[in-house]
Amino acid sequence: MCILTQVVHADEDTSMVDLVKRGEQQEEAEMQQEEAELQQEGDEVLKVYMDLSLLCTHCKALIFI
Repeated sequence: MCILTQVVHADEDTSMVDLVKRGEQQEEAEMQQEEAELQQEGDEVLKVYMDLSLLCTHCKALIFI
């Protein structure tokens, strides 16, 4: 194999590695975004639950008055 062919193949290998790394980085960024969205949804559900619990506590207090 001539030196030029070796250089071309090495460059192609480097390009493939770069593509794989970029793909992995993109996938990681998407996973982090999804985790952040799920955390936000969880926080919203917890807030609604806490608001309902507080409301139920007030309702129970009114019943006994």
